[in-house]
Amino acid sequence: MATSESYRVGDLTLDVAARLLIRDSELVTLPPKTFELFVALVRRAPGVVSRRELMDSVWIDELVNDEALTQRVMLLRRALGDDSKTPRYIASVPRWGYRIVAPVQALAGEEGATAAAVGQAPATAKRRVGAREAAVVAAAALAVVALVASLPSARRARTAGLPTSLAVVPFTVDPSAEPAPHIRCGLPETLTNSLSRVPGVRVVAWSTMTRFQDTAIPPQQIANSLGVTSVVVGRVTEDRGMLAVMVELVDARNGSQLWGESYRRPKENLLTLQDQIAAGVARALRPTITAAELQRLNTSHTDSFEAYESYLKGRHAWNRREPETVGRAVEFFNAAIAADPDFAPAHAGLADCYVVLGGAPYGVMPPADATRLATAAAEAAIRADPSLAEAHATLALLAWSCKLDWRRAEEEFARSFELNPGYATAHQWHAEYLAAIGELDRAEEEIRIALSLDPLSSVIGVDSGLIAYYRREFPEAIVRYRRVLEVDPGFSQAALGLALALSQANRHGEAISILEDLAERSHRAPPALAALGYACGRAGQLERARAIRDELLGTAAERYVPAYYLAGVALAVGDRNQAFEWLFRAIGEPSSLVASLKVEPAVDPLRDDPRFDELIRKLGLDG
Repeated sequence: MATSESYRVGDLTLDVAARLLIRDSELVTLPPKTFELFVALVRRAPGVVSRRELMDSVWIDELVNDEALTQRVMLLRRALGDDSKTPRYIASVPRWGYRIVAPVQALAGEEGATAAAVGQAPATAKRRVGAREAAVVAAAALAVVALVASLPSARRARTAGLPTSLAVVPFTVDPSAEPAPHIRCGLPETLTNSLSRVPGVRVVAWSTMTRFQDTAIPPQQIANSLGVTSVVVGRVTEDRGMLAVMVELVDARNGSQLWGESYRRPKENLLTLQDQIAAGVARALRPTITAAELQRLNTSHTDSFEAYESYLKGRHAWNRREPETVGRAVEFFNAAIAADPDFAPAHAGLADCYVVLGGAPYGVMPPADATRLATAAAEAAIRADPSLAEAHATLALLAWSCKLDWRRAEEEFARSFELNPGYATAHQWHAEYLAAIGELDRAEEEIRIALSLDPLSSVIGVDSGLIAYYRREFPEAIVRYRRVLEVDPGFSQAALGLALALSQANRHGEAISILEDLAERSHRAPPALAALGYACGRAGQLERARAIRDELLGTAAERYVPAYYLAGVALAVGDRNQAFEWLFRAIGEPSSLVASLKVEPAVDPLRDDPRFDELIRKLGLDG
């Protein structure tokens, strides 16, 4: 067996292959590029590494300047607790470069292999809280409602041992010391995303848990409704730049505390605080978790609080999933990238924004522009961190829905699931992909997995209705869309899907009524207007459908309108030739709707035409 590359650097243990840096049984978390910088210096110790060598070896194929390198070395020193004036680890060589001054010893195979086991010491053994800190934290003590009895037998864990499912409940606050919304929500959201990487534990997605924000629903009731065996509850306050956080992991089956800890940290230390909380919960859930698995929980990816705060603001805006809020999210993610160009999650967030803005349901920008920007952002995220599952899932979505590259999509989905099988959005997009290629039974199975991870997600709920719609199960699709609207009455995509399913079920009056309201509320936006024209045509209101078609054509002369929408209205008024003309144009600006023509019920009247077979061949789905 090959020996791993490991070193002792002063009081640090460095395992290069496992990407671990450990001090006194505790992980020292470093963003990917900062870790690579440290490795480059250690490999040449005690020699000097020039600034040019560092820039060429660490930032391959990327342009960086001296200022960026200086900033990165400063952040590395800060993470190590080093001082440039009296260095214990990294010394500057004026006008040349840097070198390691701590003693460096290469570790033999077996000794190096033990490094991965070092980080498994319980977090509670490392707790150091002074009397003053304890008093402050006590003032912000967590009020946890005692959880009683156990969950219904159908929802019990498979064993009587440790929990196998988890939900992070929105943290409570003291109104007199309430932190900013992006911190209050960002802390449990990041914790949720981290814990989704714990092997063998199902974690309910944060988009579902936001439904319980500012409610008086007891944690036990939340656990019951979601079918989870444990909950993380917490309280966070902010006072003069200091965060006081208390967190508990509670077994919902018997109300016992599995783990608990309190912290008081400067707001600027939020990144490391989140990693510490995630590690504590993970060890309680899985006492045998390895240091390598713990390292995968680190989602900060940056040493810059400015970058991370902008990122949290971006996700806070993104989660509202409306065109105007997604536009603000773009600004926040760009600000995060400006503060730290290597911040992988910010690049991934930017990619997700362009995916939404260029998608046919929103139609805010031409798909070609959106695809180019989203692809560049997702690839930048993967260059910064190849292990970021979210970016691989975004590339998978872009591959099939915008580039019609079905094989690449499957490869990227597989990589995303390998890195984080608990990422609900990847399962949702994979369900769409499976439906598009005609694997509707598998698509149904996959969307159920997505819903088990994020049961109250409006977006995933809409896709659940869409899969039933593609399966021609229109009554079931109607039920699923109505279920989303019960939870999120204003969600336009659910209303749009419901109306189209009603139209296919020949319930024309109901469909038109919903779409009339939606068109007015959206100021006659193309998605709602096109659906209304289609429904009117199916209902036999041909003059009205033609008027809507002409209105859309007028809009298209002034702004982008997807060709797919114009094809639908042309089909509804009985103009097959015009419908095919627009559909062939639509393939030149593909989206998830265009790529799903193979299973779309609305085009059933065209399937007996040889031109439809040509469309499917152009989509690459004739095999």
